[in-house]
Amino acid sequence: LVMLLAAAGIGHWTRRYAGREAVVTSANAMARIAPAPGARVLVMMPPGALVTPLATHGEWIKVRWRDRAGWLPAPVMEKVF
Repeated sequence: LVMLLAAAGIGHWTRRYAGREAVVTSANAMARIAPAPGARVLVMMPPGALVTPLATHGEWIKVRWRDRAGWLPAPVMEKVF
């Protein structure tokens, strides 16, 4: 059941962000090398940074920003309409 619910959430985020940009809404958003709170930080993203979502893993979204790709927790960004 947990895996089923997680898969449903992943599909939601994939549909929500597919083919769109998102904006970082949180101060000091940390893009990490893996979708885990303890993973090494690649880059700090400022509020207002526009990112391109690439993939999802649970509540994490892999994004491209400038020349880097990293994982952000979904709550630190919103899609751009």
